[in-house]
Amino acid sequence: MLLNTAFGFVIPWIFGVWLVIKKKNIVLIIFPLTSVISYTVNAFGIQVGFWQIEPVEHKGFSALPLNLGLFPLLGCFLIYIISKTKLNAYIFAFVFAFGTTMIEFIGVLSGKIIYGNGWNIFYTYFSYLFPYILVYWYYLTLKKLNIS
Repeated sequence: MLLNTAFGFVIPWIFGVWLVIKKKNIVLIIFPLTSVISYTVNAFGIQVGFWQIEPVEHKGFSALPLNLGLFPLLGCFLIYIISKTKLNAYIFAFVFAFGTTMIEFIGVLSGKIIYGNGWNIFYTYFSYLFPYILVYWYYLTLKKLNIS
C-alpha cells in the first residue's frame, strides 16, 4: 500500500501542486470529474474481476491513491496542455491514453496489477482513452459556457 500511495498519490501531487499554482481553475474544475470517473472505472473493473490492484486484500482501497492522485491529475494535465496549444486535442487524448496505459503496463509487469476475466492491455488503452475524451468534451462544454 505504501507504493500505491507514493506512486499513485504523493509523486503525482508534487507535480499537481505546480499545476495548482500555474492554472488553479483547471484543477478546481477538472479534478472532481476525473476523480469520479477514475473511481467509477476502478470500482467497476475490480468488482467484475477485470483487474486487481495489490495489495488485493484491500480491494478497492488499493486504488484510492490512484483515484485521488495520478488519474485525476493526468486528466488535469491533459486539459492544461490542450488549453495551451493549437494542435488537435484528440491527438493529445490518444497520447495520454497511451502513456497511461504504459504506466499501467509497468504495474502489470511488476505484478502490482493483475488482469482477469479476459481483460488485457488493449482494453486498458480504451479504458483510458474514453474517459480522456469525455473530460475533453466536458472542457469544451465549460468553454462554451465561459466557465473554464
